[in-house]
Amino acid sequence: PLATLAGAAVVAQADSGDVLLVANNPTDIIAGNAGASNGRFIYRSINDILVEQIGSVSGITANNGSGFVRLHSSTAGINQNAGIVTPNLELVAASGINLNNASNNVATIAGTTTVGDFSYSQPGALNIGTVNTANGLSATGSLSIRALSLAIDKNLSGSLVTLGSDFGNITQSTSNSTITAGSLTVNSFRAVNLPAIAAGTLAVNAGGAITIADIGASGLGTLNVDGLFTPAGAINITTTNR
Repeated sequence: PLATLAGAAVVAQADSGDVLLVANNPTDIIAGNAGASNGRFIYRSINDILVEQIGSVSGITANNGSGFVRLHSSTAGINQNAGIVTPNLELVAASGINLNNASNNVATIAGTTTVGDFSYSQPGALNIGTVNTANGLSATGSLSIRALSLAIDKNLSGSLVTLGSDFGNITQSTSNSTITAGSLTVNSFRAVNLPAIAAGTLAVNAGGAITIADIGASGLGTLNVDGLFTPAGAINITTTNR
């Protein structure tokens, strides 16, 4: 079996290599960096994972080239008090994921939580896509994503899905993604273009044009619209398979 780490907290640094800590580690507090070109920072714990500042090392960084960070809590959740900086972030947890630190800086995110809510935010633009083994984002509870702008290239699912952009558009690829939600709320500083949703209830507040196509499966029932607002641009909502 793989050796595990022991201790209240772990700093894992590889200035010119990868950090690969994939055993059933009991330690939950983690910080470090993977400095290799296209470096990988992978950490697995059997407890909660808390991304923290430990001494002079703040959060987790793997931002050299097309590196990625993978955090996997096999029995619990993932939280943070310090930022995650990487082109690609993969998150896998048995329970809730709550990553809303203002120092987060990620290009593409993907992941899932088996039970509970999934919340992620950052001040920069964000793509929801494929990272390592994960495609898109899913939660059995609520799913909340907020960034400068959002590009959705893979599936999203949750009981209550909330999408927000602080300055840009919220857009979705039709060929690779569907947003599935009992309730979908969208708050965009600019335009909203979501051509493949399957929602029970929809509410949109946008600064530009709103274009949404609901492709909900037959039997899903009527699409309930709680509110649509934009001060500029047209509103175009279509439904099929209802």
